[in-house]
Amino acid sequence: MYKLYIKPRAEKDILALPKDYIPLIRTKILSLANDPYPKGWKKIKGKPSCCRIRQGPYRILYEVDQDNNILTILAVPHRGKAYRD
Repeated sequence: MYKLYIKPRAEKDILALPKDYIPLIRTKILSLANDPYPKGWKKIKGKPSCCRIRQGPYRILYEVDQDNNILTILAVPHRGKAYRD
């Protein structure tokens, strides 16, 4: 099991989500702590340590530190804004 850290930006993103999506995103994030590479995960091009998983129209962007068993949630943007810097 991985230690789970949520960046302030990700917390802000989650709090801004529609109320229906918050429990779904939360469940997905908690499941990543057990399996950071579930079915449907993808690496993000140009950012070697960054991965993403889909949850409806939202993307959970995260990094996995396998050496220290740490999973960091970076952001939870809408899919249209997920890959912009």
